[in-house]
Amino acid sequence: MPVSSRPTPDPVAERREVTCPLRDGTRLRTLLLLPHGTGPWPALLTRHPYDVAREEDDGYLDVRRMVAAGYLVALQDVRGRFGSEGVFDPCSQEEADGADAVAWLAARPECDGAVGMWGASYASDTQFAALLGGAPALRALAPAMTPALSALDGFRFRGGVPELGSTLAWTHYAIAPDTISRLASAGEREAERRRWEATEHAITTGEAYRAGALHTGRDVEGIVRWGLDRLREPLDSPRHRAGKIVDRTDAVDCRCC
Repeated sequence: MPVSSRPTPDPVAERREVTCPLRDGTRLRTLLLLPHGTGPWPALLTRHPYDVAREEDDGYLDVRRMVAAGYLVALQDVRGRFGSEGVFDPCSQEEADGADAVAWLAARPECDGAVGMWGASYASDTQFAALLGGAPALRALAPAMTPALSALDGFRFRGGVPELGSTLAWTHYAIAPDTISRLASAGEREAERRRWEATEHAITTGEAYRAGALHTGRDVEGIVRWGLDRLREPLDSPRHRAGKIVDRTDAVDCRCC
């Protein structure tokens, strides 16, 4: 007699796409995944600039396992990315925005007031930034592959030397395409597409990494020129520590459980 298995029921009872209002009125797209039952539940939040809808099926962690364990899961595009309003200014925006997001989530009727965060890379930065921004409902963090030092750990600088490779690759491949697609004018989108192609050529040929390339003044970066602008600032610039936990660990009351 053939043996058949029953399909595993989806632990997500309901999926809601809502907006999280920030203190300045900007609205961030947030996906809420609700467990079965009546709630309220403790919440787990991740925030990053890479389209959080991907987290549902191909994320750093299995979100459905978290929902099955009884957590309200919230996936949020940061300011200026994908479904969220505003202008993206990496790292410097995340303290206030992260604190607002945690407070908003904790106050929702589906949440019992306790919020944890998880994520890797930029999504680890947003955890520390929310903590520094003042988020009393934030009870736990799970950062991984974190660029918490950023200016010092090889992402922006390596041994005090600007790390052009990682910064240019990040702005070009991970950030620029969505930024270009958000432009309202077809003419602007086409101009930025041509700049993107120029950057792609410079990366492919190695021209982008030649000695002095950072100071040539060529506008290959276009709409994400702020990436190279950050590298033009000295190592001790306060902008390299915006939203970072480095040098501010003594401001955090952290307990291991």
